[in-house]
Amino acid sequence: MDRDLQVGQAELIITLTGIDDTFSQTIHARHSYLADEILWNHRFADILHLDSNGHRYVDYSHFHTTLPAQAPCPRLEGNP
Repeated sequence: MDRDLQVGQAELIITLTGIDDTFSQTIHARHSYLADEILWNHRFADILHLDSNGHRYVDYSHFHTTLPAQAPCPRLEGNP
């Protein structure tokens, strides 16, 4: 599939919408990825954690960290 995306010059566009709690405003973010920027068989590192008191927090220092996936992503039938 990755080869097909590169040959077709595909682009993956991600859009996110959320709420800024401080200003109660809707926030929009958009990012695009070309086929050669996609890391196949990888996942993002966990950034949500619990502290010793059971409070949740977000560790933004690993926001862009990727790790190899433990199991490879299944390929669509017919694609080598």
